Amino acid sequence: MEKKSLAALLERGGPGTILLLGSADYFTEEEIERALKKRGFETTREFRPGAIVAAIESRRIPPAQELESEAAYKAGVPHYSMEELERLLSDALSERQVLMSLKLSRDRDRLVRLLRNEHLSDEFFLDLLRLYSWESDELMGSDEDRFVLIALLERFLDLSVYERDALYSPSTLLRLIVTTQNPELLDVLLTLPEFEFRRKGAERVSIAQAVAQRDILRPQTVAKLLSRREEEIDRRLAANAALDAEGRRTLFERAEPRTLEALAKHPDLEEEYFDVLLGSSKSVRDALLRFQPIDTGRLGKVLAHNFDEETLALLGENERLASEVYPHLLTLESDGLLRNLAANDATPPSILERLASRESLHPQLALNPASPEVLLWRLYEEGVPKVLEALAYNPSTPVELLERIYTLDDFALHQGLAANPSTPMEILHQLKTDHRLWLVLQRNEKFVKEANREMGMR
Repeated sequence: MEKKSLAALLERGGPGTILLLGSADYFTEEEIERALKKRGFETTREFRPGAIVAAIESRRIPPAQELESEAAYKAGVPHYSMEELERLLSDALSERQVLMSLKLSRDRDRLVRLLRNEHLSDEFFLDLLRLYSWESDELMGSDEDRFVLIALLERFLDLSVYERDALYSPSTLLRLIVTTQNPELLDVLLTLPEFEFRRKGAERVSIAQAVAQRDILRPQTVAKLLSRREEEIDRRLAANAALDAEGRRTLFERAEPRTLEALAKHPDLEEEYFDVLLGSSKSVRDALLRFQPIDTGRLGKVLAHNFDEETLALLGENERLASEVYPHLLTLESDGLLRNLAANDATPPSILERLASRESLHPQLALNPASPEVLLWRLYEEGVPKVLEALAYNPSTPVELLERIYTLDDFALHQGLAANPSTPMEILHQLKTDHRLWLVLQRNEKFVKEANREMGMR
């Protein structure tokens, strides 16, 4: 007779007796016995000939139970894994009933076991995590907190077997915060103990500050962050596209200088705030000119302030200029402004062609990935050393041009080629024979990826 699946056996129900061997990971013995009894089955830990309809074993069973398992096997009793039973019992749980039961009973042991249960859905897990009270004020400050945090990281991060040790590092939690695409998870992470991550240099960033920078936040999460009234959180929220109009007004009215500077970078800044901030401090004004969408109307407001040439030059760095603004900027005859426009890869190709009439801008145009290919060829033909060096670094330089630059046998040009991800691998392999270029090549992702592939690494 064909062996029934465990799911079919449980669905059919008793009568009958099930032999349980070993222990479960996420359910207590009492919970398993109660679940099986509900389905009409008795349970036992000892084999009785003729009475056993199934045996369920964990991966490891005590030596004393091995004889019971062997006897059941010889008697033809179908065997199933404890892991499969736990999965089926997990699927059968009523999330609403479990959450209500936990709120009433405050059964912390059961809550921790459920949080470690990999068979539950992510949504169920996050609802459970909201019920968990962290024992320590420090991250991983207790064994139980550590178990729960590791369960969180294992569930939401795709870690290789070589990264297991990273589960015990706070930086792994920061990695989760900055990479997850789950807004509900970010909301729940605000319930974790206060902790500050160390970044490069002396900078420290808290969990809430890191969450505040994610542009996938839901309105309720933004509201929670705003309610903390912490300047560092406000500053990170201010430029976040997830901050709605009400949130922008809140931060504008709080009028913290560093927050206003960040608010000046918000992609949907209202016109009334633009007008006020344009007459604000230098740092706020500079942020407006570099990051705000600028149409002819806003350009008129900027020019009405008669800013100095250095300030106006910041418009050339702006990647959100309206197409009709460029002709006006070209008439301003500001060297710094034109130089920035020539280096800006958001500048339209037609404008870059017009800028090419100025020989002083050729190095910036040669380095700009947005420069048209025909323009790059013309710049190469000039043979100017600084222009050739810029072409060697430009990832948009045609391969044929890069090959020609390599034949010029100049170290400065070779340095640019070594850093360029568009340089053919044949040339990169030639360049690696020059020990002076090793550090440059190690920062070239294309070269590193190919080198790892050749060594059989991921």
